[in-house]
Amino acid sequence: VSGGEHVDVVIGAAVADGKVTPKVQALIKILLKYQNTDDFRAIIFVERVVSALVLPKVFAELPSLSFVKCASLIGHNNSQEMRTYQMHDTIAKFRDGRVTLLVATSVAEEGLDIRQCNVVIRFDLAKTVLAYIQSRGRARKPGSDYILMVESISSVMVKDSDSPFNQCN
Repeated sequence: VSGGEHVDVVIGAAVADGKVTPKVQALIKILLKYQNTDDFRAIIFVERVVSALVLPKVFAELPSLSFVKCASLIGHNNSQEMRTYQMHDTIAKFRDGRVTLLVATSVAEEGLDIRQCNVVIRFDLAKTVLAYIQSRGRARKPGSDYILMVESISSVMVKDSDSPFNQCN
């Protein structure tokens, strides 16, 4: 993707400078498909805490993603730990719509009952079948989407619950 091909001037410049990976570019394109979705609520599952902390900052800089109100949700067992009250506050904001997109580590795979969630994206694939099943279960709203992002040598492939793999480059 060249700088001129992207909707956002900010991301176009970052792409041209090589500061945004093709996978993040594909993720942004996926999110843009939901900009006119009523009551949009999504969870993006990432493997690393740094990804959960950085992606919301990237999204906040992009005018084309102004419809997204994003927050991180990370667990206790790391150097950037999130206190229990912070986790509960973030989840409450997601439930009531003050936050519409959570970028979460595995802490959100199990035990979150958020019926409003209508999109789940696995930015990083699950390490176990159980983690896959649990993350799939977060998309509770009828008609919700579950999207797996898989990197290939030359592009990022996207698999949603209703279609075969689609190339997103």
